[in-house]
Amino acid sequence: MSESSRPVFSSLGQRASPPIIARLMTAALENPRLLSLAAGFTDNVTLPVESFGEAVAALTAPGASPELLQYGTNQGRPRLRQLLAERLAREEGRAPDWADPSRMLVTTGSQQALYLAMQVLCDPGDIVLVDRPSYFVFLEMLRGLGLEARSLPVAADGRLDLAALETRLGAWLRTGDTQRIKAVPCRLLLQSVRALAR
Repeated sequence: MSESSRPVFSSLGQRASPPIIARLMTAALENPRLLSLAAGFTDNVTLPVESFGEAVAALTAPGASPELLQYGTNQGRPRLRQLLAERLAREEGRAPDWADPSRMLVTTGSQQALYLAMQVLCDPGDIVLVDRPSYFVFLEMLRGLGLEARSLPVAADGRLDLAALETRLGAWLRTGDTQRIKAVPCRLLLQSVRALAR
């Protein structure tokens, strides 16, 4: 193929590479004796085949509404969002109406939720502060979106190293990098904020 006849991809398309998770999932599926936690698979023996069969039978029983087999709304089925809101309020020890189902979005998994959040919050070239270690699929996604992942410093006890973070933030202030920090989806930061609030 000549240089002029090669397809021209967007910058996002040019950054795309085969996902590591696809290779890991293929390896796990091709070897039934391999239990790959990296690919997110569980042990087949533990899968609730009987319960799942009962649920499918109930959904397809004579007289059952075929609506549940149809696409739902982009935001997620209203009843599911209502149940999730009630559960969230209960787990947070709040009033039943504390979580608003109309402000909830049900995704197909963590990767879709993270992708949507980064699309809304960040532009190519922005910085996302991440835990160390981090979910490798998330790091791969950030690279694909043209975002720069920077790990937060961790102390020997596994907590956020606040002194080292202060040093890094000072350096980033001097270089102007703090203006590019757009997302901080970090367990370590949440733990530190909660610890400081006590």
